[in-house]
Amino acid sequence: MLQQKNRLRKQKEFDRVFEKNRRIKSTNFQLLIHYGKNLLEPKFGIIVSSKVGNAVVRNKTKRRLREIIKANMNKFPVNAEYILITYPQIAKIEFNPLKSEVEKALEAIKDIPKF
Repeated sequence: MLQQKNRLRKQKEFDRVFEKNRRIKSTNFQLLIHYGKNLLEPKFGIIVSSKVGNAVVRNKTKRRLREIIKANMNKFPVNAEYILITYPQIAKIEFNPLKSEVEKALEAIKDIPKF
């Protein structure tokens, strides 16, 4: 489980990331990034659509993604907020390929210019 300080909780936090963001698109998800000035910790939000499957599948997907994020927390730039939006085919992918796909997106973050 991600710590409270590392979660996007309020609608206005999500709106801020949706309004001004950089995107990294992948096969099974897209990662939105918003760089903030006063952030001391990276913050994350995960959106899993009902198209992914029933509640059991959506919760399993969120648990997997949280675990991957938690394991790679030190690789994320600190002064940013992130939203991970999943595509429906993410429910069919195994854990290890999903982990490598998220890690590949982490490498792509370094190449994105801040605005």
